[in-house]
Amino acid sequence: MYANRLMKSGMLKNILLILIFFVGCFFIPDCFVSRHVTTGMLGVAIITILYALAFVRMVKVIKITPLFLWVFLYSIFWLMYQFFYSALAWHDWIGYISFLLLFFIVSQQEFGENELRQYYFIGSMAGMVMGTWGLLQYFELVQAYYTSVPVTGSFENPAGLAIFLSGLLPCSLYFTREGKMRYKMWGIVTSLLAIWVILLSNSRTGILIVIVLCILYVCQNISFPPRNRFVNKFLFLGIVLFLFVGLYFWKKDSADGRMLIWLCSLDMFGDHWFFGIGSGKFQAEYMLYQADFFQRHPDSMFMMLADNVNNPFNEYLKVLVEYGILGFSMVVMILVHLVKACKANRDKVFLFPVFGCILAVMLAACFSYPLNYPSIVLIFVFSVAIVNSCYFSVWKAKKRICVKGVAVGLVVFSLLFSRIVYCYGRSEYEWCKAARFSLEGRSEEMLPSYKEIYDWMRRDGLFLYNYGAELYQVKRYSESLKILKECASRFNDEDVQQILAKDYIQLGMYSEAKECLLLAAAMCPVRFVPLYELMNLHLRIKDFTEAKRYARIIIDKPVKINSSRIRKIKKAAKVLLE
Repeated sequence: MYANRLMKSGMLKNILLILIFFVGCFFIPDCFVSRHVTTGMLGVAIITILYALAFVRMVKVIKITPLFLWVFLYSIFWLMYQFFYSALAWHDWIGYISFLLLFFIVSQQEFGENELRQYYFIGSMAGMVMGTWGLLQYFELVQAYYTSVPVTGSFENPAGLAIFLSGLLPCSLYFTREGKMRYKMWGIVTSLLAIWVILLSNSRTGILIVIVLCILYVCQNISFPPRNRFVNKFLFLGIVLFLFVGLYFWKKDSADGRMLIWLCSLDMFGDHWFFGIGSGKFQAEYMLYQADFFQRHPDSMFMMLADNVNNPFNEYLKVLVEYGILGFSMVVMILVHLVKACKANRDKVFLFPVFGCILAVMLAACFSYPLNYPSIVLIFVFSVAIVNSCYFSVWKAKKRICVKGVAVGLVVFSLLFSRIVYCYGRSEYEWCKAARFSLEGRSEEMLPSYKEIYDWMRRDGLFLYNYGAELYQVKRYSESLKILKECASRFNDEDVQQILAKDYIQLGMYSEAKECLLLAAAMCPVRFVPLYELMNLHLRIKDFTEAKRYARIIIDKPVKINSSRIRKIKKAAKVLLE
């Protein structure tokens, strides 16, 4: 009864919202391997379960909208894919189910201007805390997690911080229009702080989003004559295009690298255009396509830009590659109904920040991977759910048996889901502990721990890579080979191929080792290590002609970033030729 009264008063909703933002965005203890993702994902899952249990105490009607139906249909489609074309790990399952459950719960509630003001304040407060964190990192007062640009907040790179702050910027801008000075000052200070930190992050995506949001904010607050609105739209698009071109030349090499990724991704789509390559299989297949691209274009301008890749830097393209036209068309329908819902509520000024949050994440999805971060997905899901709750076309199920059935189903599902969350969280905690001890030289002692958590972590390509590498270190080459072959079906790059080659060499399987090294060299032509290993392999089998050929390739190969290791490799090749 007390929880019921709290939910009705809105206090419990705000408490859960503050908790979910705190845990999902700021709580990153060093007890998980993927500390910047796993903690947030598990925190969102746990609080969403609590949210669901509180929600069933007060639910009296189930609202169903066209947008909700398309999300539901896509979820069924996504679930079916997991049985036929899936390479997803447990954390992907937990993340998707958590946010789907959160979307359903938030969609069933009513949001007026007062409730949204509280949501905007919590969002602007989260942005202020994250912005302050980034600022302290910039002045080297707290630890940063990225060496090149030390402005990351709770993320492992500046892009995540910039997208997070730009996603919450509309919440701060909302208060700049308030009449009371204290609210206006709060909005101005938090907005300027967010923009400042985004500029310090050097994230082109974040800067582009900020400029677009600021232009839209100015347009909302300035009345243009009706006859000029058509011209204004073209002017806005022209400014955005000009900024896009300018940001491209700002970091041209990085932009060209993404062009390479998009070209190879389109090759993947061309081979699996209808059903897609499979859920979560991009990082297992992409590097094979990149290797094939360079084998077909040995003089490509992208040679010096190639690197290990596990994401296409475009969420829409990723859906197209993994789920094909079938899955992409369903995502398009979701976006169409989302736009319809936004247009139907455009007269409600208090919803504009929600529209801005959605636009920010959707823009980021064109050039980055915002859906990899639980905190950014949290912003997007909350915003979409709020828009969905205000949908103009709603079917309401009021029958007691239907509502009670949904409530009971939510309780049972939440309890079962909590068990999965606990087991996975405990497994990754044990993995982190085992990996830390292995780095201290206790690999042999930690192998029973790896074996114990294998059943829960075997879907995670990074875990399999780590497990296989530890087996190689303790000279269990056959076991390492088996694990790494399994890893390659979920997570495959140049590093995986190199360790596979080392296992083959130790087992005397030289032809297989050569194939792995040639593939590794084709995946990232800029790298020297695969060529060096090929040279040593041919020395091992006393094929001196081929060894000298690879030595000559190493000496003639241009260097992208000079290092002591590359200098040693070139010196060894020179000694061999002399």
